[in-house]
Amino acid sequence: MLPLALWYWWAYADSPAANMLANSAGLNLYLVAAGLVTTVPLLCFIAAARRLQLSTMGFFQYIGPTFMFIFGVWLYREPFALERLFTFGLIWLALLCYSLDAWRYNVRKRA
Repeated sequence: MLPLALWYWWAYADSPAANMLANSAGLNLYLVAAGLVTTVPLLCFIAAARRLQLSTMGFFQYIGPTFMFIFGVWLYREPFALERLFTFGLIWLALLCYSLDAWRYNVRKRA
């Protein structure tokens, strides 16, 4: 993908920020730092994710949205309908059932 991205940058990216030779050193430093700040946590996440089971990673994908839900409803007082609570409860009930089944499987596997 890098050659294609470089070709696009060369042919179509016609903005002052795209030409690093026309920018100040400070702006170039900010652009490079933004790339590093974005890339390094993703690389750390990938390294950690490789050590976990896919089922565990799937479970962790619900933690962020759960916090957003909790903050939105209780901290920011967003409107909350009963059907959303029902749906949210069913999702977490399914995750609980799945987690208990995975735990039972691991206990039997060890024995």
